[in-house]
Amino acid sequence: MTRAGSGKVLGSVVWGMGGAAGQALFQLLVFVVLARTLSPAAFGVVAIATAVIDLLNFIGRGGITEVLVQRRDLDQRTMNAGFFASLISGAGLTVILALSAPWMAEVFDTPDLREVMLLLAPICLLYASGAVYEGILRHSFQFKQLALRNTTATVVSGLVALAMALTGWGVYALVAQRLIATVWSLLAMMVATRWRPTLDIDAGDMAVQLRQGSAIALSSVLGAGNQRIVDLVVGYFLGPVALGYLRIAWRMLDLLYELVVRPIANVAMTTLPKALHAGRSVEDEYIALLRYSSIFVMPVFVGLAVVAPDVVPMIFGEQWATSAGLLSMLCFVGVFIPLTNFKGSVLIAHGAYRHVLYLNALECLLALLCAAAFAPFGLVSATVGYIVRAAITTPLGFVYLQRVAGVSASRSARAAVPAVVSVGVMLAATFALRQVLPPDLAPIWRVVLLVCLGAVTYGAAVLATDRKLLADAARLRASRRAADREATGQAVAGQAVGHAATGQAATGQEGAAT
Repeated sequence: MTRAGSGKVLGSVVWGMGGAAGQALFQLLVFVVLARTLSPAAFGVVAIATAVIDLLNFIGRGGITEVLVQRRDLDQRTMNAGFFASLISGAGLTVILALSAPWMAEVFDTPDLREVMLLLAPICLLYASGAVYEGILRHSFQFKQLALRNTTATVVSGLVALAMALTGWGVYALVAQRLIATVWSLLAMMVATRWRPTLDIDAGDMAVQLRQGSAIALSSVLGAGNQRIVDLVVGYFLGPVALGYLRIAWRMLDLLYELVVRPIANVAMTTLPKALHAGRSVEDEYIALLRYSSIFVMPVFVGLAVVAPDVVPMIFGEQWATSAGLLSMLCFVGVFIPLTNFKGSVLIAHGAYRHVLYLNALECLLALLCAAAFAPFGLVSATVGYIVRAAITTPLGFVYLQRVAGVSASRSARAAVPAVVSVGVMLAATFALRQVLPPDLAPIWRVVLLVCLGAVTYGAAVLATDRKLLADAARLRASRRAADREATGQAVAGQAVGHAATGQAATGQEGAAT
């Protein structure tokens, strides 16, 4: 990978994480108040409904966003075709969801589920309508606009949910939060792109986009959506209350995912196809993403595993102590996230849509088998099933990428070694410290000591095991300074041209007066 390319990837990753930090913090604050106000049953009912909706949303968009990102150029007819294809799909799924709500309530033996699903059904139409708008923004690398969209939607929906929860609206506060966030996101993208659809539709291109996107959509259901499938399995076996405890733990992981993983995933979706079009090595770009994401992601998840027994009761209340133990276990899934999160982007960049489907189908099958095998024995067993599934799918993903896309499995594994070794050192140090701390020490001070020791030991370990990290940071700073100097030079040159033009105009005026 070229130095310029490495700096661009690192810069995009850092920008994405920085933009997501404020949003994640606000989400956490809203989440804390809602968890202290609402019951586990309320979270469980909404978790079942949103699991179904999220699965349908993947289908409703039809993979149109990803298809548009892969196109070299976008014109009005191409975007029109994608918009109406996703719009029709989303409308159909909204009707299906509304009609199936009574049946779902009976299957899960949860009467409140019927009304919740009816209220949330329009999300399928709204979410599908935004597929082209998001594709436009991602195609043009407008990650800042996407970050602003997410942040404003989070703030507005969160404030409404807080007001409703504190005034006794119960589960409907969670329903309103999801609806408002979806509507706001769509409106924000419409404003950012300033694009409006017309009826100039290429039916052939619509069919092509649907055909290409169908594999991506199904892959999303089987890949990113397999978490929601597992939620449904757990909810079926253990009920909404148990699922509520598990969803609180998963919600904490989701917040971390949005903060430290989603920005990198967004970069990967656009960076890898652009690298292919520019004649650069997709493998090199992928390895760089894997390396940087491992360095940034792993310590955050493992660090939360260490402090979760203190943090969850302290922040959310003792009623969520069950979720604290589950969270400590689930955080170790975060070790595998950077190792598996970008394989789909690599395959899509190579146009291997079918293989994305095959790989995600395999992972979904493993997720269902683990959920069915572990969930009937309780929450702890179900949580272990998540970790077992992640441990199995990671090496399978490496081998699959090597066979289909030519990405070296050993090189992929080596890219994560510095981060894995460093989090191991951090985990050992913090575990040893926890054993010697006084049992009666205030939880807040125990968390502070563990976080400080973890940060110091991880930082020292990762700098010792990855000597290139400091050099990459130096190159990034140098490239930014060069860009600033170039921009300053262009501004000065522009001013000089302006002054020269002014002087010529004045001379001309003097000559005319003479």
